[in-house]
Amino acid sequence: MSVEFEKVVLEKLDELSKNQSEKLVREVANSRKVEERLSEKEMKVNQLIERLQLEEKTKGEIIMANVDKMYTYLRGFLVGANMNESLKALGFARQQHSSQTRKDGTPYIVHPLSMACYAVAMGLREDNMIATILLHDVPEDCGIRVEHIGVNDTIKNAVRHMTIQRFRTDVDKIETKCRYFNELLDSREALICKALDRYNNLSDMPLNMSADSVGKNVAETEVLLMPVLKEAKSLYPDLADALFILRTNLEVLVNILKKPYPEEYDKWFAYYRYPFHFPYKIKMWQYTAYERIDGIDGKADVNL
Repeated sequence: MSVEFEKVVLEKLDELSKNQSEKLVREVANSRKVEERLSEKEMKVNQLIERLQLEEKTKGEIIMANVDKMYTYLRGFLVGANMNESLKALGFARQQHSSQTRKDGTPYIVHPLSMACYAVAMGLREDNMIATILLHDVPEDCGIRVEHIGVNDTIKNAVRHMTIQRFRTDVDKIETKCRYFNELLDSREALICKALDRYNNLSDMPLNMSADSVGKNVAETEVLLMPVLKEAKSLYPDLADALFILRTNLEVLVNILKKPYPEEYDKWFAYYRYPFHFPYKIKMWQYTAYERIDGIDGKADVNL
């Protein structure tokens, strides 16, 4: 190997070594930058998590503060009005719902408390009615039998009317719903309670339920509940003002909620009374589930 060739080879090797060294330095520098960026991002993420946790904690504290305010206000009102049954119901409902939450995570007791406070704000002063409102979800959601609740028979009867589980499970669901809403007319306490219950539930339903579920509840409200509330006006003329307020509020809320209800697919409607009102265009109406048809054993559904 000549000296000149050897010199060229050494120069090339030195050049390669320098390039590799420079590349290695650049890679290390880039790696450090990446680490710094990742560290900054991780720090920002941790800060965001801490902020969200603080906001959630603050939100929870605000909610609990509101719960305490509603409870204190309502208790003070009930004491002043000598509503002893409602006072018992207030304590019992708070105890039974203490570990339960709504779908949005708020304490469950917010629901009956809000309803009771609204009833009081409307001027309703009936002890049995406020007690019914406070207790209406205890049987189904807490597993407490109605007869084991320590209130008078009028309240027990009203709470029972609010409980759809009292119907036989082997009966047609549509028929059960119709009977459930129609029988609300037998109890003034349950009637007002159901209207308040539906208004309260519809108010936050879009935040916690699918559009289809919201649509079904809206339709049920228009088809089954609203006619019952209208009929109740003649049965309970002393409740006319409260019924008017509730019907108006429900109508406004229903009209708002039903606007985005999907219209792109055909609807089948099962309802066994005539005449009927349904807020959407329907493709088929099932007008009975009890038709006798030759060649078919038992009862049959019939549609138009």
